[in-house]
Amino acid sequence: MKKIIIGIDPGLTGGIAILDSGTMELITVVDMPIVPEGGKKKVIPISFSKYVTNSAIAFIL
Repeated sequence: MKKIIIGIDPGLTGGIAILDSGTMELITVVDMPIVPEGGKKKVIPISFSKYVTNSAIAFIL
């Protein structure tokens, strides 16, 4: 069974990294998904969740 490592740098300027735990190969890295709201920015939790889930499933398959 393939396993992955998900690294998360939280916050508005953070990002998400996904690695193959067997080879430590970087699979993907992206900026934290954010959206402007009322003059501020905020993280979009559903986009974050979907990205991590889809990336993990694509790697495992």
